[in-house]
Amino acid sequence: MGEKLVTLARAMDSFMDHLRRAGKKETTLYTYGQDAKLVNEFLGESKPLAELRPADVARFLKSDNLLKLSSGRGRAKPTVDKTIRFFRMFLIWAHASGRTDSLLIPEGMPVGRVKKEKAPKAPKAPKEPKAPKAAKPAKAEKTPEVKEEKAAQAEGEVPEDTGEAPDGGESMAAEAPETPAAE
Repeated sequence: MGEKLVTLARAMDSFMDHLRRAGKKETTLYTYGQDAKLVNEFLGESKPLAELRPADVARFLKSDNLLKLSSGRGRAKPTVDKTIRFFRMFLIWAHASGRTDSLLIPEGMPVGRVKKEKAPKAPKAPKEPKAPKAAKPAKAEKTPEVKEEKAAQAEGEVPEDTGEAPDGGESMAAEAPETPAAE
């Protein structure tokens, strides 16, 4: 059996050591330390843990120490929930380690994390069939002349102008009017 005449503050310190040995991150330990201060401020650091009752825990859960900031503004719900989780973990640990004779969790305090009920999803409307994609036009076939011209350009040669366009029509060069030379 564990220590029965230990104060709330000392039991909280032992619990924090337990969490440290369990590998909790320093940031987690810091925030839990802040939670421990809130509990100790309300219930009293020197209160013997053996004298703690579920009614004391219930009073803390409704207190301004938990629910409000020192400025009087309400604490954010996630912060309140985290503090309650910390206190619940402490109470379970205190009982499991023999520091309390009974589990000091008041009626109505959830023992595990409370999962939010998800609203059932509305059935999805059936998808409308997509319109068929238009067929892509076929690529024009390259004529032998165009193929020769491309090959010559790739080799750095300039093809000679025959006066005919590669597609079999007339070249634009053949139709271009001559411009007079400037004097």
